[in-house]
Amino acid sequence: MYGSKSSLSSFQSSKFGDDSDDEDISEINRHGFKVKNGVIEDGLNVSIEKNREREGKWLLMLANWNLYSKSKKYQSKLKNRVRKGIPDAIRGKAWMFLRASAEGKLDDKGTTFKKLDEMSCSAEEDEQIEKDLHRQFPDHEMFSTKGSGKQDLYRVLKSWAVYRPEVGYCQGQAPIASLLLMHLTAEDAFWSLVAICDYFIPGYYDIGLTAIQMDGLILESLTGSYCSDVHKLLKATKVESMYYMTDWFMCIFIRTLPWNTVLRVFDLFLSEGVKVLFRVGLTMLRENLYSLSKKLKKNNADDLFMDAMTFAKRSPEVAKDEDYFIRQVCSCRVTERELTNEFQKQKKKWDKSKGDVRRNYFKRDPEGIYSDVKMPYTDGKMSKTINPISADAANVTTASRLTTVHESQEAQEEDANSQADERWKGVDSRNYDPNATIRPMPPLKTSAQSIAKPPRSTSAPNKFPDTETQL
Repeated sequence: MYGSKSSLSSFQSSKFGDDSDDEDISEINRHGFKVKNGVIEDGLNVSIEKNREREGKWLLMLANWNLYSKSKKYQSKLKNRVRKGIPDAIRGKAWMFLRASAEGKLDDKGTTFKKLDEMSCSAEEDEQIEKDLHRQFPDHEMFSTKGSGKQDLYRVLKSWAVYRPEVGYCQGQAPIASLLLMHLTAEDAFWSLVAICDYFIPGYYDIGLTAIQMDGLILESLTGSYCSDVHKLLKATKVESMYYMTDWFMCIFIRTLPWNTVLRVFDLFLSEGVKVLFRVGLTMLRENLYSLSKKLKKNNADDLFMDAMTFAKRSPEVAKDEDYFIRQVCSCRVTERELTNEFQKQKKKWDKSKGDVRRNYFKRDPEGIYSDVKMPYTDGKMSKTINPISADAANVTTASRLTTVHESQEAQEEDANSQADERWKGVDSRNYDPNATIRPMPPLKTSAQSIAKPPRSTSAPNKFPDTETQL
């Protein structure tokens, strides 16, 4: 068992690799990955001058964060700048601000990363974490033999297992923690991981994976609305959503997309919430399977099964152009309201033997508080007053957007509130902005613009509305 700092250093050589190897990692790209064939790729997608200009704007914005995160006027600028891509030099700090916006105020029970770092997790989880350390980005300088990333990754994942023993460690968390460590300290990466797991994608790593199963059903249903031909192909070939979307959603596409695009998707995810995962998933399915779906009329569905399985999971060719890909993602207008509608539909069909499932697609609410709210909106007012718990003032604004609540579910709401209170215990409030009373961002108002498309590997039409801001 290597649960403390002292034991960590004692077993450093055997656990994280011997630093005596003379490893050449002198040629790396701007993201820290080893260069292949001596060619440095992944350059800036804008000029150096433009990048410096964007850095200046972001520094000014972070210095006036309360203004940009609360004012409707400035929220549009924040949203637009995130969609253009956060500059590399600012990205880590910006992520800290974005994830703090989603957390609200948390109860201070004295738990700190330092205390968690000194504690031990179960032997079984410790062994699994050790196995996964060497699988995370071996071509990155932080996680190579000489890098310090493996030690910090172990500390972050072990601390999570101690902090959330009822959930425990899941393999899908390792790529997310690794990405965070490339931009943040171990302590900041840990609290960011807590924010993501508890507030952005709660339930994704729970035993039984009921939340990810539900979101798979919702993605499948949305495919019928946004990409009907692709939906028919998947139905005919009997390719289930859990096959291709589990790794996508649990790892936030980190294992699937090109790295430049991964960073841009992660920027969007922290800014706009879980709906980004559905938008990216729909975009990938459309790009990967539209051409194949046209063969369904001339071919037997069984003959297309293997191709559908293979094509569905791959990274689309257009994802190499991160600007174009992000435009396509943003043009897919899946909203929290639409996700909540689909959840209510799927919940009626849900097999209760799989366990209870609660979903909440409004990013700034704690898990479960408004998971059973009926949609869609009526006159924009609540037919019943919701009493948000006092610790999260950010929910007051979000609650005003919701409409009717099941009259018969008062007891469930009370139970959900108590569960949320329990989840908040033990988090060090010093890691968060105590004044974070952030409102949901309004829709971005832009005019229609034509987008020059790069060469594409598919003939998929642009079915999503292309009225998004040019990046």
